[in-house]
Amino acid sequence: MPSAYGKIVKKEGKKVYVMLDQNASDFVVDNAMLLGNDNIELVVDDGVGITNNQRKFCFAVIRDIFNAQFGGYDGSEDGWLVTEESVRMHFYNKYFERYGEMFTLSKSKGRKYDANNFIDILMEFIDDHGIMLKDHRPLDFMTDKATYKHCYRSLMNSRCAICGRSGDLHHTKGSTIGMGNNRLKVNHLGRYAAELCRTHHMELDSPDNDEKSFFEKYHLVEVEINELIAAKHHLNIEKAD
Repeated sequence: MPSAYGKIVKKEGKKVYVMLDQNASDFVVDNAMLLGNDNIELVVDDGVGITNNQRKFCFAVIRDIFNAQFGGYDGSEDGWLVTEESVRMHFYNKYFERYGEMFTLSKSKGRKYDANNFIDILMEFIDDHGIMLKDHRPLDFMTDKATYKHCYRSLMNSRCAICGRSGDLHHTKGSTIGMGNNRLKVNHLGRYAAELCRTHHMELDSPDNDEKSFFEKYHLVEVEINELIAAKHHLNIEKAD
């Protein structure tokens, strides 16, 4: 059943006014009225059940994985990259393997906490296979713990933590290499960084931005450079003479 998303803006008696949040929602409602299907179900986020935003994000990521057609097969005759539904069931199975529980994106049965873990599983696959996300930002939908893991994997995979494009290491404020210092000789261990593509690096460096507000806007976190990150980016870890 198609879904339309939005926010309740006013209630007058039994009348409820809703502000739809995207063009697709307009289409769903317009099409329903055209067909004469004017009965609707109103689902309210109770803070425990899976949220509409979580569901939308999960289905969008599953679609991106399916469209990428990359990641291998599970050994069956048809594999799992056959349809978007087969991809979804594949990751349901991955969830069961990790947590020993069944998972669902059902509005009536899904839980917010479980959806956070499911998103983490999807993003692990996205990060490890370098799959671009189309028109959605993963960090808007991830817990603090999952965000840090995603930002770490982004550094290890040289992919922008915001959009998934090919990226470069950005030393965060307080960890930059000052004037007069040789970048090749400075010890990078213990400094902090994030992986950004050229587009987002340019946005960060624009006069209208500062690092704190930029990181808050995209829900980015800085990651401490360890030996693995240093090796990936060919950074010096020896003390200067």
